[in-house]
Amino acid sequence: MAPTPRFSGPDFIERAKTQSLSLTVWDGPGIVAPTSGTLSMYDASGTAIVDAAAVTVSAGVSTYSLSSATVPSTTSLSDHWLEEWALTISGTVYTFRRDAILCRRKL
Repeated sequence: MAPTPRFSGPDFIERAKTQSLSLTVWDGPGIVAPTSGTLSMYDASGTAIVDAAAVTVSAGVSTYSLSSATVPSTTSLSDHWLEEWALTISGTVYTFRRDAILCRRKL
């Protein structure tokens, strides 16, 4: 069985706020811990806002700290952003994509 992420929908990214983005990958019934990885984030026009930035892996969860300066309050709201996680698991790089929405606030 190939490693797969589990998420229920798009990620919500708030403008002008430092926040943590995370991805958990499963292989069958258990969490798989990547040995390393990167995150790229693309806006609605396909421009890389974050380009292959290193992620931190702790307890099997890959995490990236998105700084408030990366997505300032002047950035246009959109439901067409994309996260692209490239994670190394057992020596193989797997790419996982997740839709993202740039919003004012999470509910």
